[in-house]
Amino acid sequence: MFDARKTGQKIAILRKEKGVTQEELADKMGVSPQAVSKWENGNSMPEVALLVSLSKILDCSTDCILNPAEYKINQPNYIHMLLPYEDVDPYTGAWWPRSMAFPAVMAALKVFMGLEERRNFNNYQINDDQEYILQSGISNLAFGFSHYKAEFIHDCFQIYRLDYKTVTTNHKTFEEIIVIIRRQIQKGYPVIIQDKSNNAAFLFVTGIIADGQKIRVHEFVEGVDEKNCNMNPYDMETMDNWLKPDMEILLLYHTDNKLSIEKACKNALYNYCLMMYGKSDKEGFCSKQTPDSFRQFMSYGSDGYCTYISYLQRTGSLEGFYPQQCIIHENHINTLGFLKMCKEYIKDIDQQSLNAAIDRYQTLKEYSWEIINISWNDPSHTESDYEKAKEIMNILIRSNEVFRDAVSDIKKAINFVV
Repeated sequence: MFDARKTGQKIAILRKEKGVTQEELADKMGVSPQAVSKWENGNSMPEVALLVSLSKILDCSTDCILNPAEYKINQPNYIHMLLPYEDVDPYTGAWWPRSMAFPAVMAALKVFMGLEERRNFNNYQINDDQEYILQSGISNLAFGFSHYKAEFIHDCFQIYRLDYKTVTTNHKTFEEIIVIIRRQIQKGYPVIIQDKSNNAAFLFVTGIIADGQKIRVHEFVEGVDEKNCNMNPYDMETMDNWLKPDMEILLLYHTDNKLSIEKACKNALYNYCLMMYGKSDKEGFCSKQTPDSFRQFMSYGSDGYCTYISYLQRTGSLEGFYPQQCIIHENHINTLGFLKMCKEYIKDIDQQSLNAAIDRYQTLKEYSWEIINISWNDPSHTESDYEKAKEIMNILIRSNEVFRDAVSDIKKAINFVV
């Protein structure tokens, strides 16, 4: 006997692996999006006459759809678990790069606490990609080049009607820490633990094993795209004695001070302007343990471009420039996505200026991808490292000019006054 629920889950998995939306699949099949939704929710089965067409579109056999137990998934099913069965905004993709740990932790928090139903002004449900973009923008991570604030920004939690207080692990025994975590778990909250010696490493604690000596957690680490992207909260890793000195435990609690996403986005754009006009403390973006070889790139905005240009001029080599190429690219993608979200969330923003900034960030994204192709991705580039460095330097100079105009556009969009 066919299991409609399992068949529906398989159709959803295969569809998302192909990067096809429900509406696109419905259009190709000549059915309504509601019909596809019913298939994927297990409320109905595709008609026999449609199965052949469906299998061709999803590039699989009909048996793969009707007997899903025979189809093995090689990767953890994070995408299927988090992406909703409803319409989502079209400007993100299923294989969104996730190398920043904090937004990935917040996506996990959203799932754990059942907060998936938030919708935007167009009544689209926010999926995990948009959650990642939103958190990277609200936390200001999207706006810098490879650095992050040492402290969490409360806006990231207050849009959920949550806030946090912190407790350090210093001078506490493992048993004392377990008691603190257990109390939070019993209240129905997960626990987020930050390694203060490495701002980009987090533990997301979801439970205590029966013996009380092990905690069920998932580790999120900056730069570990595949691991962070494929996190499955229903199959958390069991870790023992990971806790160490100089860690900070975030204890979540509900608050009446719910922050609207509109206000959070406005605050983020205001912080963007503060950063780009040199009004933020740059030292707040890296830990004391950050090596000097990495600190040389700890700048943002125009200063960041100038740092990269100076490095390439000074060395004439790409050595040491990796992974900066990818970091620049991802930050442009994050900022571009966030600006597009701001178009929908901020009602009184200057749309013309914001659209101009979006166009400029689209150009910046293309420039950064060009840099990646020159430096290491495209085998057609056979020039010497010195020639590549010169070519990249010229792109960075053009990027810096475009970037300064983008900052000016965002300043106009929110009427920012220096």
